[in-house]
Amino acid sequence: MGILMAASAIQGNSQTYTLPVANSSVQVNLTSGLSDWIVGGADQLGGQSFYYSLGTTEAPISQLGTPSAPMFTGASFGGVVLDTNLTVTYANSTLSLTTGYTLQALGNGATLTTAITIQNLSSVAQTLKFYQLSDFTLGGLTSGQTLQFAGTTFPFSVTQTGGGYLLNGSLSGTGLGTSVTVDEMAGN
Repeated sequence: MGILMAASAIQGNSQTYTLPVANSSVQVNLTSGLSDWIVGGADQLGGQSFYYSLGTTEAPISQLGTPSAPMFTGASFGGVVLDTNLTVTYANSTLSLTTGYTLQALGNGATLTTAITIQNLSSVAQTLKFYQLSDFTLGGLTSGQTLQFAGTTFPFSVTQTGGGYLLNGSLSGTGLGTSVTVDEMAGN
């Protein structure tokens, strides 16, 4: 097995990167989030972005500060890319937020995992709210999708079907090595 840096920058300084595996790829823009998750030739994702608030004002995570240099890792076997990973950190004097995106080949499809790590850099307790805005368009379709919030207790889970594709999502939180309470507010 070999380690492979399997991401490529598109448009030079645009801070947009494409993570490819097998028959799938996803675009990551360090300012606006994820887009164009292509699986088997069909776009599964209209867009996914993250926001936060300390106090009453919501802002995209990119407003925390200039993103760190992206770190790329991945694995391949026999010339086939098995997974690609991109990690980047946004920080200011009070908060550090690291995003990790992993695209992994899975049979004829792929899994996309996003891990968010948030660290309070201040010396006082803070109330933080974190938001994810996602528009999954399974099979490239903007209608004919079914969305079910099956897990309405911790950990939260959602299942979306449409266009011959299946999406399973879950939300959980860990703080200081133990599960922490998270709230879900969802709509379609």
